[in-house]
Amino acid sequence: MNNDHDGEHGGSNNKGGVRDTDPSTSHDAAEPIDTQRLEAVVLIAHMKIGEQGLTWDECAALTRIDKASVSPRFKPLMRKGLLKIKHDENGKPVKRGTGRRPQLVRVTTELTAKAIEMRGVSPVVPVVNSESNDVMGGHP
Repeated sequence: MNNDHDGEHGGSNNKGGVRDTDPSTSHDAAEPIDTQRLEAVVLIAHMKIGEQGLTWDECAALTRIDKASVSPRFKPLMRKGLLKIKHDENGKPVKRGTGRRPQLVRVTTELTAKAIEMRGVSPVVPVVNSESNDVMGGHP
């Protein structure tokens, strides 16, 4: 069982995070999802925030993208080495949030900018509105 609650769907076939065992209607609904664009927007949001890091909820609020679309982007970005879980001075994962299950905080890695350039993570460059601190997907 995955205890870090990172939004990753096990057995993903890379079609919007849908599991191979999900019904065909889920596969149909996931087909038009542009996962590369969503990953790029999530990554740019993390880059803008810096070492403070972001939880799913914070990233969803900042990007104005539904949490159900944002949270599945975290694990693939971590697998690619572009995000990592933030740890405190004692080596414990940093969590924020209220309620029974505070969320893990992720931050960009030291090599994020280079990795973006080398791996071509983003065919669409998200537009960052510096006046309002919003990160919105847009074309260059």
